[in-house]
Amino acid sequence: EIETRNRAEQLLTDIDDSLAKGGDKIDEKTKAEVTKLRDEVKSMLDKNDIEGLKSKLSELERQAAYAQQQAQAGQAQSSANSGEAQQTETGEKKDDNVYDADFTEKK
Repeated sequence: EIETRNRAEQLLTDIDDSLAKGGDKIDEKTKAEVTKLRDEVKSMLDKNDIEGLKSKLSELERQAAYAQQQAQAGQAQSSANSGEAQQTETGEKKDDNVYDADFTEKK
């Protein structure tokens, strides 16, 4: 019973953090489903409904994992886009005093 409550509380904390940090990268349908399940789990914790909590926890864990994957994919895409933009900026800067030349060393 205590382990189930602790697992639920930890999962709720993780979900709240994930939604705060990467919530804009998650589609609205998934976010709504995770939020709904999170609220149901909170309610079950308050009512001390351990049996109901066990079944909802596994469902919430699956949805949270899916949402986390979406958030990470969105962050990876943002990083790739910013990397391309940064490369373009540095690639456009050219120093006019640079000459390409061949040389030989005298001994």
